[in-house]
Amino acid sequence: MRRGFAGLFGRGLFLEALFNPRGKQRGGIVWILDEESRGLSEEPFNANPVLAGYAVGWIRTEGIEDFRRNRSSLTSALGGVGDRLIWGLLRPLAVVASLIATVVSPIAAAAALLLVYNPAEIYLRWRSLRQGLEGRAAILRDLSRDGLLAHAPRMARLFALLIGALAGSWFVGHIASGRYFEGAAGAVVSTCGWLFLRRRALGFWRLPLVAFVLGLAWFAVEIVRAMTIASGR
Repeated sequence: MRRGFAGLFGRGLFLEALFNPRGKQRGGIVWILDEESRGLSEEPFNANPVLAGYAVGWIRTEGIEDFRRNRSSLTSALGGVGDRLIWGLLRPLAVVASLIATVVSPIAAAAALLLVYNPAEIYLRWRSLRQGLEGRAAILRDLSRDGLLAHAPRMARLFALLIGALAGSWFVGHIASGRYFEGAAGAVVSTCGWLFLRRRALGFWRLPLVAFVLGLAWFAVEIVRAMTIASGR
């Protein structure tokens, strides 16, 4: 049975259900395409699951044999682009938006997380399949710097803005409450975080490192505050 766009897209949402350490996403690809995947070798296929639509489209438009010849390069491209956009930018962006929304309520925090992450992921799944079904030229064009990666600088700037808002509200709130030591510590940590983000040499580790530094500083400040409260009793 040759499925249309809706059928392929719907099945693609369950790609990870058939993930296994040996074949990776191969089982999911076979299930999505059904009889169209006959001839797919036993070699594993691993890529970012959100962008697996490019692989599905490649198999349908270019054929199994062509896909097998280009599998390694396609795997590298999908992993590199997907990891940078989704794991490196979109997920941290959603988490920071959720943390900022906690000042309203826990429900607002959950809603912010879902509203930032889910529509973007669904769009990327839709786009990868749509472009994949256009053929090799559309796939390569979309995986280039002028395609999906063109959104990375905008997402990085938005992430830096939200990190600044989160850190700023943290130390400004402490200062307004009369906790000047905590406020000063927050200002120092925010500055360090900004410097880490500015250093290109740190590459992919910039965002996790900033999150670690912020978390470590928050933990240290809370310990100092607890010790201060205990000593005052």
